[in-house]
Amino acid sequence: MKKNIIATLLVLAISSIAIFAANATGQFDVVTSVGGIHEIKLVTVGTTVPTTKAGFDSLTADNADFTVDDTNYSSVQTVRQLISMSNNRNGYYMTLSATAMGADLGTEFAYINYEVIAGGATVTTNDATEVDSATNIYDSGTLNGMDFYSTNVTVEVAAEEYENAVTGSYSGTITFNLFAN
Repeated sequence: MKKNIIATLLVLAISSIAIFAANATGQFDVVTSVGGIHEIKLVTVGTTVPTTKAGFDSLTADNADFTVDDTNYSSVQTVRQLISMSNNRNGYYMTLSATAMGADLGTEFAYINYEVIAGGATVTTNDATEVDSATNIYDSGTLNGMDFYSTNVTVEVAAEEYENAVTGSYSGTITFNLFAN
């Protein structure tokens, strides 16, 4: 009987050591969801291209009208710098379109056409028709992180049309669009 009691005590002693010998741990996961960031800004030519979102956010946009006049109509003018930012892992692309400078003469419109170039895109306006570039300004391909792109925007007015234009206030629009793939 003593042997049974000793055996039972030994089993209890070993069991209690095994029960209290286990390591205790605690844990939790750290999670997030990153949303898409896609922006473009037109800025003053010569602006330093940012390398962070904060740097991009601090850029001052320049959306002021570009005025064509007797001093600049006959040559190519670098009018803005286009800077884009995106984090879409499938990439992004930008397009360009433009309308001619038109003047409402009451019963009809008069037009002055021009060519605009930005990155890989070129548009030559065509009177009342909005023209889209056949090629993109930029196509990033797939991304591993935030992507920043910059290109100058140039405008060259059809000099003969400017020289032969009737009086009036003319206005056209250049449009840049960014699309996530």
